[in-house]
Amino acid sequence: MRIHLHPKAARQRGAFTLIELLVVMAIIAILIGLLLPAVQKVRETAARMRCQNNLKQMGIALHSYHDTNGTLPAGAQSTGNQWSWHVPVLPYLEQENLYKSADFTTAYNSNNNLQRLGLTKVPLYFCPSASSLDEVTVNANEYSPPTTGTPTYTTHYYGVAGPKGTNTWVTPNVTYSIDNTGVQGGFCLQGMLGKNSKVKFTEVRDGTSNTFMVAELSWNVSGGSPGYRVWTRGADVDATGGCKNVTNALNTVPFSSGNFNDISFGSNHVGGTNFLLGDGSVRIVRDAVGFAVYQAMSSYNGKEAVSLD
Repeated sequence: MRIHLHPKAARQRGAFTLIELLVVMAIIAILIGLLLPAVQKVRETAARMRCQNNLKQMGIALHSYHDTNGTLPAGAQSTGNQWSWHVPVLPYLEQENLYKSADFTTAYNSNNNLQRLGLTKVPLYFCPSASSLDEVTVNANEYSPPTTGTPTYTTHYYGVAGPKGTNTWVTPNVTYSIDNTGVQGGFCLQGMLGKNSKVKFTEVRDGTSNTFMVAELSWNVSGGSPGYRVWTRGADVDATGGCKNVTNALNTVPFSSGNFNDISFGSNHVGGTNFLLGDGSVRIVRDAVGFAVYQAMSSYNGKEAVSLD
C-alpha cells in the first residue's frame, strides 16, 4: 500500500525551523572558534621559520664575507661614509646589482644613496611577523629627499655590539668594555658586529656557537618608538644604526632621548626573539632568559662559560 503525502506536508518537512537554524549556526561558530587559534598558530610558526631563514641567509653571507676579506664587516662604520654591515654583505645575498648601485664616494645618507638603496626594500631584512607600518625609517632626515621626500626603508635585524655593565653571575665577575663617547649610551666593544669592529672568527674565544652575532629588533612598541633608521646607516659620534648594545632585557626598552644605542632587541614572535650565532646557526631566545646569560652570550671574548642549553 502506498502512502501519499499532501504537497503542503512535504514542503513543511523539508524546511528548517528557527531552532534548528540557530543550533547549526552555534555549531559553526564553535568550530570557527576552535579553528582560528590553530590557523593563527600555524601562521606564526610559518612566520617564525621565515624569520629564522632570513637570519640563516645573513649568517651564510657574513661567513662568505669573512672568507673573502679575512674579517667580519664592521657592524657600523663611524668613519668614511658611515655604512652599516647590511651593505657590504649584499653581494653574498644575491643583491650584487643593488650593491653596485651605491655611490661609495658619498655618505650613506646622500640623496643619491638614499634614492638608490634607501628606497629599495630588501625583503630579507624584514621579519614577516612585524607590522608593515614598521618597515620605514622614522627619521625625516633620512627621507629622500631629506625632510620633504619619501620615507626610506629600515631593517629588523641588527648586529650585536656587545654587552654593557658587569656580569655578576659568572666567577670571577666580568665588567665589559665600553667606549662612553656620545650621549646615546656609548658603544660596547665586545660584540661580533660593533662600531668599527673587524672581528676574526679566530678571535672569538667564547666559541662561535656560544656567541650572538645578529638579532631581531621588530617588536611592537606601546607608547614609544622602535627608533627605526634607514637600513644603510652605520654610526656617527653618538649613535649606531647598524648594531645595538645589550643593555636591557628583550622586549622591554624602546627608543627615548639618550638611549638610541641601548634599545632592546625583541620581536613579535610568541615567547622569544630569533638570534643568529657566530657559527651560522639560528636560535630563538626566550623572553625570560636570564640577563646574565644574555650578557655572556653577547660577548665574543668575555671568557664566560655559559650557553643557552
